[in-house]
Amino acid sequence: SGRYEVRLLYQAHENRATNTRVTVNSASGTHAQRINQRTPPPLDGGFLSLGEFEFTAGQTNRVVLDNKGVDGNVSADAVLIVPAP
Repeated sequence: SGRYEVRLLYQAHENRATNTRVTVNSASGTHAQRINQRTPPPLDGGFLSLGEFEFTAGQTNRVVLDNKGVDGNVSADAVLIVPAP
């Protein structure tokens, strides 16, 4: 249990969606946002921070990418969950 940063790894490309919906379900609740996958992720290693969230041991948590209504391809190579700084 604790506070963690959730990061998404994807390869930016001109055929990617500019309005990909990403939802994180955690002990903090449900947090949804839209990301532009045509823009290169700013963090080292090609990651984009989705924010910091509380996670509880034994609880099911999810990171969901949704392609409903997007204007391009949706892609994800990895999700990284690291202790919050």
